[in-house]
Amino acid sequence: MATGLAYSDGAGSVEVAETTVLGRSEVRVSRLGLGVMIWGEASGLQRVMPAKSAYGGADPAGEQAAFEASLAAEVNFFDTAAMYSAGGSERRLGELAEGKDVVIATKFPLTPLGRAQDLPQTLEASLQNLRRSSIDLYQHHFPSHRVDIATLMGLMADAVEAGKIKAVGVSNYSAAQMRTAYEALAQRGIPLASNQVQYSLLHRQPETNGVLDTCRELGITLIAYQPLASGALTGKYLEGGRPVGIRRFREPFRGPKFHALRPVVTLFAVDR
Repeated sequence: MATGLAYSDGAGSVEVAETTVLGRSEVRVSRLGLGVMIWGEASGLQRVMPAKSAYGGADPAGEQAAFEASLAAEVNFFDTAAMYSAGGSERRLGELAEGKDVVIATKFPLTPLGRAQDLPQTLEASLQNLRRSSIDLYQHHFPSHRVDIATLMGLMADAVEAGKIKAVGVSNYSAAQMRTAYEALAQRGIPLASNQVQYSLLHRQPETNGVLDTCRELGITLIAYQPLASGALTGKYLEGGRPVGIRRFREPFRGPKFHALRPVVTLFAVDR
C-alpha cells in the first residue's frame, strides 16, 4: 500500500502483526510498532523531562520482556528518538536489538534547540547508540522556527545517498509542512516516507486538519503515536486504577475525556 497506518506506543500488547511499506520507500514494517520513549537510563534533567515523568522510570527487566514479547508477536518496528533520555533510549534499544532482524526508527534533534546543521553529528551519535551502520527510518521530531525544513531535507537526502538512512520521515508536521518536506526531497528523487502524529479514537484531529488527506494524496504513511491514548483505551483504568507518572493527573485520565472512555472501550469489547 502506498499509504497506511502503523503505530508506535509503549502501552498495551498485541497478538499478531501485519506488515506495510512506509510510503513509497523500500522499508517494510509491521503495522503495529513499539515506542520506547521511556527506555534507558536518564541522567540529570532528563530524569524529570516529560518522557520520564509521564510514565515513570526505567525498568530494564520490563524493557527486555516488552522487546521479546514484541518479537514473539511478529512486531518488528521500534521507535525511539535522540532526545529520549539524552540518547539513553537509543542505547538501550541498540543493546536489545543488536543482531536482531528489526526495523528501527529514531528522530532528530537531540535537544529542542537543535538546528538543521546539527543533523550530521546527531545522526552519527544515533548510529553509534543503536549499534548500526544505517537507520531504517530517520525522522524530524517536530517542526521549529530554528530549523528550515528545506535545508534539513537536503541534509536528510545527503544521508540517504551516503547509505546512513534508508527512509526519511517527519513527526508532528502539518499538511503544509509535509508538502514543503515532500517537495524538497522530491528534488533529490527521494520520497517522504512518513509523518508521525498523535492519533487515536480520542484524538482524531488528523482526520480534520488535512494531515491524513495529504498523506493519502502524496503516498505518505501516517504513523500514529499514542494510539491507545497513553493506555487509557486499554480499559485497565476504568474501575479506579491509576496509571503511574504524572499522566494520571492529565486528560484522558480525569475530566470529561475520562467519562467518554467507557463507551469506546465497551465497543472494543463487543467487537472482540
